[in-house]
Amino acid sequence: MVLDADHVYWSERSAGVIRTVGKAGGTPVILVARQPEVGGLAVGGGHLYWTVASGEVRRMDLRHASRAWHVVQPPIEVVARGEPQPEEIVADDEGVYWLTASDVRAWRHGTPAVASLARAQGAREIAVDATHVYFGGDAGILRIAKSGGRESERVASPELHHFTGLAVDDRHVYWTETTADLSGQVVRRTKAGGPKEVIAQRSRIGGVQADGRGVYWRGSECTNGWIERAGRQGMPGA
Repeated sequence: MVLDADHVYWSERSAGVIRTVGKAGGTPVILVARQPEVGGLAVGGGHLYWTVASGEVRRMDLRHASRAWHVVQPPIEVVARGEPQPEEIVADDEGVYWLTASDVRAWRHGTPAVASLARAQGAREIAVDATHVYFGGDAGILRIAKSGGRESERVASPELHHFTGLAVDDRHVYWTETTADLSGQVVRRTKAGGPKEVIAQRSRIGGVQADGRGVYWRGSECTNGWIERAGRQGMPGA
């Protein structure tokens, strides 16, 4: 699940479709279809990006987002090919960043080639802010400068049973996890460190995203894909 100023986007991997709905609610529509096993989604620089099982990173200009798929398939551009098992992906106005089986990879506007930023063996979630790319798995959450070069820095070492989502805003790192008793929760920690804060607890949680107004999370597919939101002012320590 990803956000832009007005919409929420999510994929249905097995069906090969990407759907969207306004943040105010409404009826979801199919935006893109007939994709070979959609992996991660990202929004940045006016484009929607996604990975597919064939090893490609693709994108669509969101100016075409008003076109429902059953009317016309929006134009799709391939950003990268031959990527080893590309999955989770994130984007901003400068470029797009994704995880492969072993690395954090990046393609930045104005550069001719894809670059490797850091080793990320076992990482399965990724997020980006103004200066860094964040990535993590059971070993914890790390970050690397978007320009690369330095060794990865550890941001948090969550006590996780299953780590299923990662997001950042200007002050916090958010993630979702499944606790030892198999309940799901959305938590956050300031980028500077400090104690973990629990924002919400649910039976199953599949992902999280944040913007300047709040944090959004979705249920796993077996809970019919509901989406919930907590406003920033309503969270602890806001």
